[in-house]
Amino acid sequence: MGWLRKIGRGERAVLIVALGAAFGLLGEYTVASLNTPIGWVAYAPLNQTTLSGSVSHWADYLILVGFIALWAVLSLGILRAGRRHPSDSNPPTTDR
Repeated sequence: MGWLRKIGRGERAVLIVALGAAFGLLGEYTVASLNTPIGWVAYAPLNQTTLSGSVSHWADYLILVGFIALWAVLSLGILRAGRRHPSDSNPPTTDR
């Protein structure tokens, strides 16, 4: 990921915000897809009864916390990629 060292601090901030938004949407989609009703089974079609194929609320929170943790770890990696390590820079030499 050498391209991360080339982008500026502001561009890294925009990348982190975009990554957070993408993980937020992905988390909401994942929770919503796990909580969709599966329709009627052995009931009359006019009946409004649906079986919920949902996971519990604490599992929803754990999924979202997992996405937030993944975002935080990746964000730290993006921010650290911009740091200059002393071994990376070559100090100017003076020949006299």
